[in-house]
Amino acid sequence: MTSPYRKGKYYEYQLMWFLKKHGYYVLRSPASGRRGKRFFYPDIIAIKKGEILIIEAKMLTEPRGVYLDKDKVQKLLWVAKVTGGKSYLGVYYKLHKKWFFVPVEKYQSETEKGFWYGYRHILENSVNPVNTGEKRNV
Repeated sequence: MTSPYRKGKYYEYQLMWFLKKHGYYVLRSPASGRRGKRFFYPDIIAIKKGEILIIEAKMLTEPRGVYLDKDKVQKLLWVAKVTGGKSYLGVYYKLHKKWFFVPVEKYQSETEKGFWYGYRHILENSVNPVNTGEKRNV
């Protein structure tokens, strides 16, 4: 049986190759989701001619939303601020066989400890951060 970490890693690599194909220099943080690490690393950072994408990547097998801790969202926004980039929640839905990207600051609702991005909210607010000619997602 494949672990959730290995499944997520596979889709992160798929996203990396997509970004590389579109001219981005791409870095994947192998320790991004691991507990006990000392520093914060986004899942993927993609750079192209001064354009910087900071991506928190998730793969979901069923149509559901995503919850991100406030601390993680604040750190993603901080990385965007210090690099001049933009932070995104990237969700790959196996049902759609596509990535959907939502700017992390466009959450649906806020709780005491984090932010909720609902399934419909992700689909309706998805943007295409990569200039592929498509309007919303990749």
